[in-house]
Amino acid sequence: MSVARSFRALELYDVLANLVPGAVVLLALSAIFRVETYLQFSTGAIATGTFLVAALVCGHIIQLIASALDGTPTLFGDVIQATRDGNTDELPIAVTHVEEAIWPLMQRKFSLPDDFDDYGTLFRLLLSYIETTPATRALRFQALHSFHRSMWAVGYVAAVLTLSSMLLKCTGWIAVRSWPVLGLVLTGSLAGIWVFKRRKTKMNNRFIQYAIADFYSDQVQELNSGVERGS
Repeated sequence: MSVARSFRALELYDVLANLVPGAVVLLALSAIFRVETYLQFSTGAIATGTFLVAALVCGHIIQLIASALDGTPTLFGDVIQATRDGNTDELPIAVTHVEEAIWPLMQRKFSLPDDFDDYGTLFRLLLSYIETTPATRALRFQALHSFHRSMWAVGYVAAVLTLSSMLLKCTGWIAVRSWPVLGLVLTGSLAGIWVFKRRKTKMNNRFIQYAIADFYSDQVQELNSGVERGS
């Protein structure tokens, strides 16, 4: 019961970005290797609890792998710099009045100097502020982006595990599934890499757009409230 309560307390981000990808990795392992040969549990509850904890741990590892593979995202900084320079033609998202107005609003809100250009810090300030407001769209898309990025990394991990298992199968050192099963898992891994690579890029674009939109909406309401109080 305590384990169930603990996992019910997980937020959407934890579930999508860590728990689900970690569970997929564990399922891929069970599809590749004959884990039932090595693992035995006395009750289903123990097996379920162990699986969920292991999935969460694996999910955090997958997040690290995804970060290493994907590098540091730069879209937010690219948008801010482009709007400041007045050159927005090459951005992967459409730039409207909202995107063009975001830098002056953030500069005012966070008391930033004119030459401030640490966009990583600026983005952290933005997300920290959004979490204090009723806006939730950006945070949901953050979770979706992290999910797709983690699942993209899961594809690479599963492909490496499958190729390694094929070598191990030739040696006979470890119990491995049949060749058709390994071929199916490898095919699914490569398909996952292709699909989730496209999806993670789209979700990242949506995440940045909604983060900017949520902040803009909040600041416009704050400015309008200030005008009404002053009138």
